[in-house]
Amino acid sequence: MFSVCGLTQAPEAILWDMDGTVIDSEPEWTRASRQVVEENGGLWQDDDVKRITGANKQDHGKALSAAVARGGGKDPGWQVLFTSVVEHVERHFHTDTQLMPGAGEVLKAVHESGTKQALVTASPASMVKALEKVMVRELGYFPFEQTVSAEDHAKGKPSPEPYLLGAKKLGVDILNSLIFEDSPTGIAAAKASGANFVDLRNVSLAELAKEL
Repeated sequence: MFSVCGLTQAPEAILWDMDGTVIDSEPEWTRASRQVVEENGGLWQDDDVKRITGANKQDHGKALSAAVARGGGKDPGWQVLFTSVVEHVERHFHTDTQLMPGAGEVLKAVHESGTKQALVTASPASMVKALEKVMVRELGYFPFEQTVSAEDHAKGKPSPEPYLLGAKKLGVDILNSLIFEDSPTGIAAAKASGANFVDLRNVSLAELAKEL
Protein backbone atom coordinates (compact mmCIF):
# COMPACT_ATOMS: atom_id res chain seq x y z
CA MET A 1 0.00 0.00 0.00
CA PHE A 2 2.75 2.46 0.91
CA SER A 3 4.34 2.15 -2.52
CA VAL A 4 1.06 3.40 -3.99
CA CYS A 5 1.44 6.40 -1.67
CA GLY A 6 4.83 7.14 -3.21
CA LEU A 7 6.89 5.75 -0.31
CA THR A 8 9.76 3.28 -0.55
CA GLN A 9 9.34 2.14 3.06
CA ALA A 10 6.69 2.17 5.76
CA PRO A 11 6.32 5.47 7.67
CA GLU A 12 6.91 5.77 11.41
CA ALA A 13 3.35 6.92 11.86
CA ILE A 14 0.15 7.79 10.03
CA LEU A 15 -1.73 10.97 10.90
CA TRP A 16 -5.40 10.97 9.93
CA ASP A 17 -7.80 13.80 9.29
CA MET A 18 -11.28 12.91 10.56
CA ASP A 19 -14.21 14.45 8.67
CA GLY A 20 -14.37 13.21 5.10
CA THR A 21 -11.30 11.02 5.62
CA VAL A 22 -12.10 8.56 8.41
CA ILE A 23 -15.83 9.20 8.59
CA ASP A 24 -18.43 10.30 6.06
CA SER A 25 -19.51 13.32 8.11
CA GLU A 26 -19.06 16.23 5.69
CA PRO A 27 -22.69 16.05 4.44
CA GLU A 28 -23.94 16.27 8.03
CA TRP A 29 -21.71 19.28 8.78
CA THR A 30 -23.10 20.97 5.67
CA ARG A 31 -26.71 20.16 6.54
CA ALA A 32 -26.29 21.37 10.12
CA SER A 33 -24.49 24.56 9.06
CA ARG A 34 -27.20 25.46 6.58
CA GLN A 35 -29.91 24.78 9.16
CA VAL A 36 -28.26 26.98 11.80
CA VAL A 37 -27.72 29.81 9.30
CA GLU A 38 -31.35 29.71 8.19
CA GLU A 39 -32.62 29.46 11.78
CA ASN A 40 -30.83 32.75 12.42
CA GLY A 41 -32.30 34.48 9.38
CA GLY A 42 -29.29 34.00 7.13
CA LEU A 43 -28.86 33.03 3.50
CA TRP A 44 -26.90 29.85 2.70
CA GLN A 45 -25.15 29.61 -0.67
CA ASP A 46 -23.41 26.72 -2.44
CA ASP A 47 -20.00 28.40 -2.06
CA ASP A 48 -20.40 28.22 1.72
CA VAL A 49 -19.75 24.48 1.52
CA LYS A 50 -16.22 25.19 0.24
CA ARG A 51 -15.69 27.74 3.01
CA ILE A 52 -16.47 25.30 5.83
CA THR A 53 -14.98 22.07 4.44
CA GLY A 54 -11.84 21.29 6.42
CA ALA A 55 -11.97 24.68 8.14
CA ASN A 56 -10.90 25.24 11.73
CA LYS A 57 -13.66 26.23 14.14
CA GLN A 58 -13.02 29.97 13.90
CA ASP A 59 -13.04 30.04 10.10
CA HIS A 60 -16.11 27.80 10.06
CA GLY A 61 -17.85 30.03 12.58
CA LYS A 62 -17.00 33.21 10.70
CA ALA A 63 -18.36 31.68 7.50
CA LEU A 64 -21.62 31.07 9.37
CA SER A 65 -21.68 34.67 10.60
CA ALA A 66 -21.12 35.95 7.07
CA ALA A 67 -24.00 33.82 5.78
CA VAL A 68 -26.29 35.13 8.52
CA ALA A 69 -25.33 38.73 7.68
CA ARG A 70 -25.87 38.04 3.97
CA GLY A 71 -29.50 37.20 4.66
CA GLY A 72 -30.04 40.15 6.98
CA GLY A 73 -30.35 37.96 10.06
CA LYS A 74 -29.22 38.72 13.60
CA ASP A 75 -25.74 37.30 14.24
CA PRO A 76 -25.31 35.99 17.82
CA GLY A 77 -21.56 35.62 17.24
CA TRP A 78 -19.52 33.01 15.39
CA GLN A 79 -18.82 31.02 18.57
CA VAL A 80 -22.54 30.64 19.30
CA LEU A 81 -23.29 29.65 15.71
CA PHE A 82 -20.48 27.09 15.58
CA THR A 83 -21.54 25.56 18.91
CA SER A 84 -25.07 25.18 17.56
CA VAL A 85 -23.74 23.38 14.49
CA VAL A 86 -21.69 20.99 16.65
CA GLU A 87 -24.77 20.22 18.74
CA HIS A 88 -26.77 19.45 15.59
CA VAL A 89 -24.04 17.14 14.25
CA GLU A 90 -23.58 15.32 17.55
CA ARG A 91 -27.28 14.45 17.70
CA HIS A 92 -26.94 12.40 14.51
CA PHE A 93 -23.34 11.26 14.86
CA HIS A 94 -23.66 7.98 16.74
CA THR A 95 -26.36 6.34 14.66
CA ASP A 96 -26.07 7.95 11.23
CA THR A 97 -22.32 8.33 10.67
CA GLN A 98 -20.44 5.65 8.76
CA LEU A 99 -16.76 5.12 8.04
CA MET A 100 -15.54 6.24 4.64
CA PRO A 101 -15.21 3.34 2.17
CA GLY A 102 -11.89 1.58 2.74
CA ALA A 103 -11.12 3.46 5.97
CA GLY A 104 -11.85 0.51 8.23
CA GLU A 105 -9.66 -1.86 6.22
CA VAL A 106 -6.71 0.55 6.11
CA LEU A 107 -7.01 1.49 9.79
CA LYS A 108 -7.12 -2.16 10.80
CA ALA A 109 -4.14 -3.13 8.62
CA VAL A 110 -2.02 -0.27 9.94
CA HIS A 111 -3.03 -1.06 13.52
CA GLU A 112 -2.09 -4.72 13.11
CA SER A 113 1.27 -3.76 11.56
CA GLY A 114 2.20 -1.88 14.73
CA THR A 115 2.56 1.47 12.98
CA LYS A 116 1.54 4.36 15.22
CA GLN A 117 -1.61 6.29 14.33
CA ALA A 118 -2.99 9.65 15.45
CA LEU A 119 -6.21 11.48 14.67
CA VAL A 120 -5.71 15.16 13.83
CA THR A 121 -8.94 17.09 13.40
CA ALA A 122 -10.31 20.63 13.37
CA SER A 123 -13.42 19.30 15.12
CA PRO A 124 -13.85 19.74 18.89
CA ALA A 125 -12.92 17.06 21.43
CA SER A 126 -16.58 16.17 21.91
CA MET A 127 -16.67 14.95 18.30
CA VAL A 128 -13.58 12.82 18.88
CA LYS A 129 -15.35 11.17 21.81
CA ALA A 130 -18.34 10.54 19.57
CA LEU A 131 -16.01 9.01 16.98
CA GLU A 132 -14.71 6.56 19.57
CA LYS A 133 -18.17 5.01 19.79
CA VAL A 134 -18.39 4.75 16.00
CA MET A 135 -14.95 3.11 15.80
CA VAL A 136 -15.77 0.59 18.53
CA ARG A 137 -19.01 -0.21 16.70
CA GLU A 138 -17.25 -0.65 13.35
CA LEU A 139 -13.84 -2.09 14.33
CA GLY A 140 -14.25 -3.23 17.91
CA TYR A 141 -11.58 -0.81 19.16
CA PHE A 142 -10.26 2.76 18.84
CA PRO A 143 -7.17 2.58 16.58
CA PHE A 144 -5.57 5.93 17.42
CA GLU A 145 -2.82 6.15 20.04
CA GLN A 146 -3.11 9.94 20.19
CA THR A 147 -5.65 12.56 19.16
CA VAL A 148 -5.43 16.26 18.36
CA SER A 149 -8.66 18.27 18.34
CA ALA A 150 -9.62 21.92 18.04
CA GLU A 151 -8.90 22.66 21.70
CA ASP A 152 -5.31 21.40 21.49
CA HIS A 153 -3.77 24.07 19.26
CA ALA A 154 -3.80 27.83 18.83
CA LYS A 155 -3.74 27.70 15.04
CA GLY A 156 -5.91 25.28 13.10
CA LYS A 157 -5.45 24.01 9.57
CA PRO A 158 -4.14 25.29 7.11
CA SER A 159 -1.41 25.92 9.70
CA PRO A 160 0.80 22.82 10.09
CA GLU A 161 0.59 23.19 13.89
CA PRO A 162 -2.03 20.44 14.41
CA TYR A 163 0.00 17.87 12.45
CA LEU A 164 3.27 18.87 14.10
CA LEU A 165 1.58 18.41 17.47
CA GLY A 166 0.23 15.02 16.41
CA ALA A 167 3.71 13.80 15.49
CA LYS A 168 5.11 15.20 18.74
CA LYS A 169 2.47 13.40 20.81
CA LEU A 170 3.34 10.14 19.04
CA GLY A 171 7.05 10.72 19.56
CA VAL A 172 7.89 10.52 15.85
CA ASP A 173 9.57 12.76 13.28
CA ILE A 174 6.97 14.52 11.14
CA LEU A 175 9.29 14.04 8.15
CA ASN A 176 8.93 10.27 8.56
CA SER A 177 5.15 10.41 8.86
CA LEU A 178 2.31 9.98 6.37
CA ILE A 179 -0.84 12.12 6.40
CA PHE A 180 -4.23 11.22 4.94
CA GLU A 181 -6.26 14.32 3.99
CA ASP A 182 -9.25 15.15 1.81
CA SER A 183 -9.73 18.95 1.81
CA PRO A 184 -7.76 21.88 0.35
CA THR A 185 -7.29 23.31 3.85
CA GLY A 186 -6.01 20.01 5.19
CA ILE A 187 -3.72 19.44 2.22
CA ALA A 188 -2.20 22.88 2.79
CA ALA A 189 -1.52 21.95 6.42
CA ALA A 190 0.00 18.61 5.39
CA LYS A 191 2.30 20.25 2.84
CA ALA A 192 3.44 22.89 5.31
CA SER A 193 4.26 20.25 7.94
CA GLY A 194 6.88 18.61 5.73
CA ALA A 195 5.29 15.18 6.02
CA ASN A 196 4.49 12.83 3.19
CA PHE A 197 0.79 12.97 2.44
CA VAL A 198 -1.96 11.37 0.39
CA ASP A 199 -4.51 13.65 -1.25
CA LEU A 200 -7.69 11.60 -1.02
CA ARG A 201 -9.30 13.75 -3.68
CA ASN A 202 -7.02 11.92 -6.14
CA VAL A 203 -6.94 8.41 -4.69
CA SER A 204 -9.49 6.90 -2.34
CA LEU A 205 -8.97 4.76 0.74
CA ALA A 206 -11.07 2.11 -0.99
CA GLU A 207 -8.44 1.98 -3.76
CA LEU A 208 -5.61 1.84 -1.23
CA ALA A 209 -7.37 -0.95 0.66
CA LYS A 210 -7.15 -3.11 -2.47
CA GLU A 211 -3.35 -2.93 -2.19
CA LEU A 212 -3.28 -4.43 1.31
